[in-house]
Amino acid sequence: MLRRLLPGATFVLLFISASLSPSLIQHQRLVGFDVFDTPPPPIWPLPEDPVEARKAKLVNTLLPLIQENNRILLEKRQRAESLMARVRHGDSLSKRDREWLETMGKRYRLPEVEQVDEEWMTILLRRLDIIPADLALAQAAMESAWGRSRFAREGNNYFGQWCFSKGCGLVPDKRPAGARYEVQRFDSPAESVAGYMRNLNSHPRYTELRLIREKARADSAQISGQQLAGGLHGYSAIGDTYIRTLRVLIRANQFERFEHY
Repeated sequence: MLRRLLPGATFVLLFISASLSPSLIQHQRLVGFDVFDTPPPPIWPLPEDPVEARKAKLVNTLLPLIQENNRILLEKRQRAESLMARVRHGDSLSKRDREWLETMGKRYRLPEVEQVDEEWMTILLRRLDIIPADLALAQAAMESAWGRSRFAREGNNYFGQWCFSKGCGLVPDKRPAGARYEVQRFDSPAESVAGYMRNLNSHPRYTELRLIREKARADSAQISGQQLAGGLHGYSAIGDTYIRTLRVLIRANQFERFEHY
């Protein structure tokens, strides 16, 4: 959905030049998240400097959740790829598989069909894929002002997601007269991360992002936040400025190191 930059998100620019030092990183094993053939997510100790402490706290909170959601997405993608092969060969699908595809179709906003075909499965695979951690962290930093925003503190909303049912979230102090949106409230940071990823993977505004990612897959290239940021014109009313700022955040804070998570 198209959104204006939320109050507080603009002053995140004050922090992007103070990137975290690599010396702050300590690699430790996180129970329950050792799922890739890459080093486990680092635990960043909280330094005395308040800006760097704020950054470290945000990464410590969100990075394991991003990794876990990406693990789940890859599991779903692997199953969908297996079913795609059967569809291509004209094999019949079990009731269980058909029900699973129906559930995925509803979750990721695919059109309802009597019988899935190769075109439908291609769309599903385009939507069942990871959101690189460097992009997710940069968006969380920008949207929540490194976790300082009211919406992050009171509603566990780190990505600025909106909702449109009365009472579904927090009403912005400067919401325009007549506007009905609220900033969605989540029960936990984990719910916020899951909702953010599902939004990017299903909303029509982010089709460009998904096509960029699909091409990277086809080219056997790394799926990077720097690339996928180019598909986020619809995320904010400030458009290209939003994308440029995300890319600066990724570089300044060396978030590329987390692309594998």
